[in-house]
Amino acid sequence: VCGVCVCAVGAGTRPSVKNLRVGRLKMAMAGDVSGPAAAAAAIDEDIVRVVDQQLSASDRADGAGDSATLALLGNVTAQLKGRLASLQAKLASSPGSVVQGNQASAQDTAEQLRSTVGDIKGRLRRHTRQSIAPQTVSMAVQAATKAHSREQVAAYLTWARVILECSQRCEEQCQAGGSNTAAAEACARLSDVAAALRGSCCSHLSAMARRQSAHWNDRLTAHLKRDFQALALALGWGKPTGAPTSGTQQDEERFAGLLTELLRFHSEFGILPVELLAEPLCKRFKFHFLQESKLNRLDRPEWCYTFVLELLDESEPFLKRRVQPALESAGLGDAKAVLWQCLLAELRGKVEADMLQVSEDLERFAHAIEALLQFEDALRRHALSGASAILTGNTLLLGRWLELETADVHDKMGWVLEAGDALCAGVSLPASALSSPPEVPLAVTQTLLLVDGKADLFRLVPEPGLWPLFVNKLQLPALRKLVIELDATAREHLWNLSSPLRLGQLCVLVNGLHHLAETLGAWQQTDALYVADAGAGAGMAGVSGVAGGVLPPPGGLFDEVIGECVRVQASLLDTVVAGLARLFSHGLEPYAERDWRLAARPSGMGGTAGGVLEVSSGLGHGAQAAAQFCACLAQQLHPALVGRSSGLWDRLAGVLADVWFEDVLWPASVNVHGAAQLRYDACHALLPCLSHALYGASHSAADPLARVTEACTLLNLEKGEWARLHGLLQMEGLELDQLASLRKLGVTLLSPGSAWRVLNCRSDLAAELQPPEVA
Repeated sequence: VCGVCVCAVGAGTRPSVKNLRVGRLKMAMAGDVSGPAAAAAAIDEDIVRVVDQQLSASDRADGAGDSATLALLGNVTAQLKGRLASLQAKLASSPGSVVQGNQASAQDTAEQLRSTVGDIKGRLRRHTRQSIAPQTVSMAVQAATKAHSREQVAAYLTWARVILECSQRCEEQCQAGGSNTAAAEACARLSDVAAALRGSCCSHLSAMARRQSAHWNDRLTAHLKRDFQALALALGWGKPTGAPTSGTQQDEERFAGLLTELLRFHSEFGILPVELLAEPLCKRFKFHFLQESKLNRLDRPEWCYTFVLELLDESEPFLKRRVQPALESAGLGDAKAVLWQCLLAELRGKVEADMLQVSEDLERFAHAIEALLQFEDALRRHALSGASAILTGNTLLLGRWLELETADVHDKMGWVLEAGDALCAGVSLPASALSSPPEVPLAVTQTLLLVDGKADLFRLVPEPGLWPLFVNKLQLPALRKLVIELDATAREHLWNLSSPLRLGQLCVLVNGLHHLAETLGAWQQTDALYVADAGAGAGMAGVSGVAGGVLPPPGGLFDEVIGECVRVQASLLDTVVAGLARLFSHGLEPYAERDWRLAARPSGMGGTAGGVLEVSSGLGHGAQAAAQFCACLAQQLHPALVGRSSGLWDRLAGVLADVWFEDVLWPASVNVHGAAQLRYDACHALLPCLSHALYGASHSAADPLARVTEACTLLNLEKGEWARLHGLLQMEGLELDQLASLRKLGVTLLSPGSAWRVLNCRSDLAAELQPPEVA
């Protein structure tokens, strides 16, 4: 650290340091090496008094006092520079003995200066009220006698003049009619000087430059803010659209000029013009809603939201016309978004405090939540968001909200499920595009409306990370409970499907499960889009996502419930299939119990060989019952469940064919006339009735009922063909030959084993193959 620079500092952060440094400089000026007496006389009482006065003024007014003190220091330091130059010339021109004498004289001067320090310290004590460290005084005295400090004094003077000139320029330009640009440039110059001197041998001047820069920067900023806001108010800022204004064309031009200057020096001032415009609006908001007033009411939270929306509406034309083009040119974003952030900062504290105050009052808290979310929805008109972050960003409020909504869903689910016949009574599927919409349980439609209504509220919150929490806490428990109740209802009350009423109720339950799974699948896709959109817009208007970025879509949140719906639906369809099998088997009992070893009918009874012309008695009841059952399914089940691609009809056809084989054919012992009767019954009565009920006009040869036709074909083979095929089917290792032989006969659905079993039902032909009994 240079000695003269240290003692020449004129501006510090503490009065004691400042006064001390001025005192050191005055002592250094008295350092005439001609003798102790002359050095002591050089300490002028008048100069000490002037320094005291300047330091007192500096203590009272930091900005102006520093400038005056700096001027004085520049003057006395110039004198010091001359004294040191004279000393150096004198020492250089003297012979060695004289030099030694001069050095001794300099030592005496140093001693005299040291004794004079006590007097100056006493004079300055009333200002500093602090003691001066002895080592600091010693450094000052030693520095005064060093000839090589001349260059450092020159450097000090250069920087001091720069600071003084910049300060004077700022003072001149901050007066009325001055140039804001010139003042800002001078402030910037002071900041550069402070940065340049930091850490150098003149680092004590850095504090002075920094203080001067801050002082004039504050004055300039206040000047610009005052003029900018006054012009904005004159031009109609903060007034309703269409209200008269007092602004002139000159005011328009001055406003545009100030806006340009504010944007140009945005980095130095650290403020945006829109923030200045927001100040009077925020003051209006505070006046009405952050103190006791007629508008600040806990039971009317929507009033403050309406007030903010009106402010945004009123300010939009002004911003769009006068501010937004300049901000776009400067690359500083949307003016309305900045204004909204300023208003949001004021709004946040009020909303949080009010909500916490009414959090124990369920009705008021629910009303406050609803008003906030409706406000969030209204903000989207302005392409803004972030009001809901007041709720989601507060752990206590968010937890209380979820707790409230969960309790509400639980209570309403209890009302839905306890209503009479809500699980079995069918209502037409709402908003269906089908010509005759199927019926679903009333409980299903009401539950979906309930949880979807809650989802509409949560979709107003642009926080993608909140959605999985909502689904897991509110929606999934209600949906799981509904599926469990539907399954329990079917098991307890609908086991007997002989009644059309019971079958219709079961169809309603199946439809409800299908509709529930279908709706949840659609929700899952919609929710994925919602989360993606919310995450993409999380940065809009200052909104940040919960996880700090775009979260992945919540795929699979409903997969568990959808899988449970599919499982219970499949179980109920199994019940349907089993019910049809029991119904058909019961209807075939009289027909299946007859003896199929029939005698030949008289030829006079008909015109065909054997005289088999009529359908057997007892067959029609079973066929008609099965057909009515299938018709009821086709009419009451959801079209997606009874379409050709659903596989339900093939499954029912297979079960009906199985019942015919198990109940009619396998127990029977058939002769040639019985085989003909079976084929006539199947082809003219049973199969046409069932095929029409199951498939309508779309019956094909590949339908499972075609197995009955193939069995009848095998039963009616001629004796020789029957014996050949029977022998072939008995052989092992000839499966390909067996299948080929069956295909030649038109048998494609029956396996070789089943075909061999059908052939054995011809008891008359099978008996001929048995070896004769041994006597």
